[in-house]
Amino acid sequence: MARKRTRLALSAGQLARIKRRLRSTSDSGGRKRLRVVCWAASGHYTLAQLARRARRARSTIQLWLGQFSEGGIERLLVRKFPPGRRSPMAQTEVQAPLLVGLKARRWRSAEQGRVWLKSAYDIHLTTKSVRRRLRKMGVLLRPPHLTPLHAKAHRKLCGRRGCANINHPLRFWLMT
Repeated sequence: MARKRTRLALSAGQLARIKRRLRSTSDSGGRKRLRVVCWAASGHYTLAQLARRARRARSTIQLWLGQFSEGGIERLLVRKFPPGRRSPMAQTEVQAPLLVGLKARRWRSAEQGRVWLKSAYDIHLTTKSVRRRLRKMGVLLRPPHLTPLHAKAHRKLCGRRGCANINHPLRFWLMT
């Protein structure tokens, strides 16, 4: 026997209000929650299908639908805690000297930037986190161009599948 479809009884006005809020909300988590409510209102999906479609656990979808049933859109979008911790690299006091140093080519690798952040601002991040944050700042990270002779030596040193060495130099291109 097939599972019952999840169906929320919403009026046309409520559905229109949800869709309007969906378009105006800048929070991606809030948009995801509102989309799930819209999908549930359509009546085409089971709870498991909604969970798979939203890439969340079934219990999370149940929680969201319960919150919506209790208090509507406002209750659904309330969060007790912010969605994530802000990176210490997101502060403008840190970003401005970092961008100046990148333009001056002070660092050749994300590892060197990580060491500088640790010594200058006492910010302890992994190299991977530094690379991710630089990408968010609009800095493109590219490996240096290798001539065929260098590429052969590099493959011999690092293997065929690519380099996992985090200390290899990277070129930083600033996108403004």
